[in-house]
Amino acid sequence: MMGMVFMKSKTIEIERFFSSEDKEKYFFIPFEVPENCEKMKISYSTDKLKGICIDLGLVYPDGTQNGASGGRTKSIEISARYSTDGYEPSEPYAGTWQLIAGVYRPSEGVKVTYTITFIFKEKRRLKGDTHTHTLNSDGGLTPQQLIAYAKKKGLDFLIITDHNNNRAGSYNLIDPDITIIKGMELTEYNGHCNIWGTDKPFDEPYCANSLEDFITLAQTARSKGALISVNHPFCKMCGWHWPLDSFPFDAVEVWNGPMRIDNISSLKWWHGELLKGKKLPAVGGSDFHRDFAGLTHLLGCPTTLVNSSSSSPDDILLAIKSGNSVITSKPDGQVLCLECEGAQEGDEIPWRENIAVNVHGDRLKKGHLLEIFNNNEIIYSEKIKNTDLSLILSVPSPGFVRAQISHQYGAVATFIYHKVAKLMIPEDSKLPLPPFIKCLTNPIWFV
Repeated sequence: MMGMVFMKSKTIEIERFFSSEDKEKYFFIPFEVPENCEKMKISYSTDKLKGICIDLGLVYPDGTQNGASGGRTKSIEISARYSTDGYEPSEPYAGTWQLIAGVYRPSEGVKVTYTITFIFKEKRRLKGDTHTHTLNSDGGLTPQQLIAYAKKKGLDFLIITDHNNNRAGSYNLIDPDITIIKGMELTEYNGHCNIWGTDKPFDEPYCANSLEDFITLAQTARSKGALISVNHPFCKMCGWHWPLDSFPFDAVEVWNGPMRIDNISSLKWWHGELLKGKKLPAVGGSDFHRDFAGLTHLLGCPTTLVNSSSSSPDDILLAIKSGNSVITSKPDGQVLCLECEGAQEGDEIPWRENIAVNVHGDRLKKGHLLEIFNNNEIIYSEKIKNTDLSLILSVPSPGFVRAQISHQYGAVATFIYHKVAKLMIPEDSKLPLPPFIKCLTNPIWFV
């Protein structure tokens, strides 16, 4: 289920002969990029080993320049996540692109062979953290240090959401090994929300003294293509104090940081919204600021796993908006996935009598409780016996199916939780602990 994805690809070759008379001239070489391309790799070789220098550049289908590298390199890579230095990160969208060939130094005629490989989009699970902070607000790491930490934790994407800092587009944060998504956390005294996917969500100051002010800022961000997630709505320290029904948002952060009682309250509210028929995606984010005394490793706790068609920021955010995701406690935590006749989490499929859903699990912990919900009815509830799982369950009623894994803390873990809560959330320090969630899926909708 979570194995390696082998990407489909297509390679073409273009041969051009340049004579000595072509010296110090530029030539445009057109080529067609097919549909559904995630990444493009371009390289060239010559039939002469010495005395040759061919400059390289790339032009979009609209005639504007993507980038150039001169004679510095014979190979480049183009994708929305990352492009070679000197080239703009961009999805290689379908159309007629052009290579720029600058014939700088041919001592004699030379044959140049351009090799272009198109790597196509393919659904895969990507692990990421949707809610993090750096020294650009109140975090403890620079953006570069945070990215290095995320890579060490094995994350595939990272959304940086500094408080009220709308300068995400001014930072050139790209990396070949991880997708960096621009964001900010709009932080007001009556509620917080994450704004993802735009360089600068609004120009005016972030200050909102009323729900109307807050909605105006959010709508400006949405008009620029941003996604909005309500953060930690039932947090006792900084929860949401405006009416949730009055605010336009695309997702809700039901799991913020280490699992705690407030998150269970958010989960119960979200489940109630699902029962009303609201297709509201759930996300998890660590709200990472810093680790403490070398004892914690909080980045990616929890981790949101999206079922994305590519590693581009746009496709990852589309998967989040569509609910094509699950949440687990950490990057290598327990994973559940749902599937029904090609539909997965967040998808819709027509309900009929005897339709069945497939439930798959990886890295499961024996003794934890697996529950499958069909609306408000638990259609499966069993303690986990193996580290992997494959179930087929009938879906009794139209509505939705979702799954979760929970675990009741023992005496030692409960003692530690109450000690930490006494410092961080005093109200929790004497409360009984409910079973805490270890993994949670978004629902498949049966309509």
